[in-house]
Amino acid sequence: MCGSNRGFLGLVFLFALFGSLEAGRVDAQPTAARPAPASNEGCRSSAIAWQRRLIETFERWDDHGGGLGFSQSDNVLGVLANNEPQILEAYITMYEATRDAKYLIKAAAHGVSVLGHRDDFARRTDYSGHSNPVWSNRNPAYVRNDQLFPFSAESAWLSYPLAYFAYVVRREPALGEMEGPQGRRLGEIADWFVREVEKTIAYHNKDWHTDTTRRAPIGFYTTATDFRDAVGLRPGGIEPMNFQTSMGRLFVMMHLATSHRSYLVQARFLANFFLNDLSYSKDRDSYHWHYWPRAAYYKSWRQPHRNVEDVSHGGVSIDFMRLMYEHRLGSVGQPQMRRFANTFLKAIYRGRPGKFALTLNGQGVAGGRVRHLGYYAALSTTNRSIGTITRDNLEKLGLESTSAGSALMFVAIANQLKYLADPQDAARTAAGRAGLICS
Repeated sequence: MCGSNRGFLGLVFLFALFGSLEAGRVDAQPTAARPAPASNEGCRSSAIAWQRRLIETFERWDDHGGGLGFSQSDNVLGVLANNEPQILEAYITMYEATRDAKYLIKAAAHGVSVLGHRDDFARRTDYSGHSNPVWSNRNPAYVRNDQLFPFSAESAWLSYPLAYFAYVVRREPALGEMEGPQGRRLGEIADWFVREVEKTIAYHNKDWHTDTTRRAPIGFYTTATDFRDAVGLRPGGIEPMNFQTSMGRLFVMMHLATSHRSYLVQARFLANFFLNDLSYSKDRDSYHWHYWPRAAYYKSWRQPHRNVEDVSHGGVSIDFMRLMYEHRLGSVGQPQMRRFANTFLKAIYRGRPGKFALTLNGQGVAGGRVRHLGYYAALSTTNRSIGTITRDNLEKLGLESTSAGSALMFVAIANQLKYLADPQDAARTAAGRAGLICS
């Protein structure tokens, strides 16, 4: 530990720690080295040791599952969609944090398996009697009468890391030439992922709606009009907020992967929809929102805006906002990001490791100890205190177990590594905003 100087080093120090790049690693762009004050060497050594511990923990947890995660599970009971996307996303983030291409090769293998479980590839028919490019679910907690139904949120969760993979691979031409699973080039796999995600998005277009009469146009999704057995969802009724923001994350990543403006437009419409629905807490300078949107066009038997969003679903929505802001895609600015960071600092986190509120307005007590850190860890780019809290929680409660216990823990470690790097590392400008290095 090194008090206020606690921080993280950039890739130049990781490479010094682990030696020369092995085969399969991709060289980072050279960056100017910054002289380290002699009095700061202890802090820097601590930071190197912390990064190494994070990587070793990630590897141990990954090995515990045989490196397969949940990629061999189907989604008939929702197992795939509720676990595998976080692991697959974390592999790609680990590549961005370490530049070790083995994580991208693993991500490619997992992504191929995830697509193999999609209804059309698995030759599985849903409630309509058709086999579509989606992952249907008949878990009785979500669907009545043993019917298979494809939820838009699960389509988004499973598709997002496929688009993320394509974005990263297409951004670096050398990666596209690397050999991946089944002897296929990573570039070829990335192109295939994009084509397949486009099919999944197109399937849900029938439930997409827009209102362009507003100063800031909005878009939103409703539940299929011909299905009546989704628990808590009304045919044709507007879907929960985390469904909307999950699709928003997907549109951001598809825009980044393809440069298609249509995805950017949809991302902005969903961002505007979400921002219009926020409640502002003046005393905390923070936001909270509700599981169900409060919009006037809300159609459901549930009373709108009764249930404040929980910390788990809220992390996905905040990550959507982070992506919009980080990539400068409009709709979201620094004041909004400051308030989202305050939601974590002043409402969710209770000031002690492992203690989190259940809801975004600070009510209740969340279980799961530190798993909720997953997506919130990336907010360290907005407020450096979140990086310190993430480290304290992981260090004291989260790294000693044999297994992760939650797929979100993989995201927490990957985001801790990615967003707390040396600001002089030009390959990751977002991490530079964190300022979390020894000075």
